[in-house]
Amino acid sequence: MSEVPTLSRPTPTAHPPALRILLADDSQAFREATQELLRHMGHVVDAVADGRKALEAATREKYDLILMDIRMPIMDGLEATRLLREQVTGPRRLKIIAVTAEPPDGDDRWYVAAGMDGVLNKPFGFRRLAQVLDRAVAPKRGAPGPCAPVEVVVDGLLCDLQVWSESEWASLSESERPVACVFYEGLGWVGAVPKISLN
Repeated sequence: MSEVPTLSRPTPTAHPPALRILLADDSQAFREATQELLRHMGHVVDAVADGRKALEAATREKYDLILMDIRMPIMDGLEATRLLREQVTGPRRLKIIAVTAEPPDGDDRWYVAAGMDGVLNKPFGFRRLAQVLDRAVAPKRGAPGPCAPVEVVVDGLLCDLQVWSESEWASLSESERPVACVFYEGLGWVGAVPKISLN
């Protein structure tokens, strides 16, 4: 995996963090890529590698939402969700989104029956991630819309952060490709597309 480009959010467009998110997935590369996207969306993110650690973190800290991989070692996402529903109570239901590499079949009822609030299929891009977060936490008061453009600064250029699948990337011409990019297995190409120079 290539080294992640150094990206910084420009002060004029920065937003305070909208959500406190726990990401549970056994792939380090996937955790790093997804954390990068979520942080540039303005969220505070913690990450763990299995369901047991997710359970421990969620009973110790207060989260708005958990992105829970289904297949993990030690404790899978379904068992962790079942135990979380038993142990984490309060006036506001903790949102848990299933993250799975299984092909989407358009039917989320199985995950809902398991105690989850939605499903996010891998690989996913920025837009799909933003849509799922937006739906899951729509009633949260004061949260800036997750679908707002994500802006970063790379070498003095104001850029939009975008994600492409491998096939989408292959269709881009040289001039359409970003000024900084990195490929993550299971997510695709994450890159910064220039808008204007800040110099």
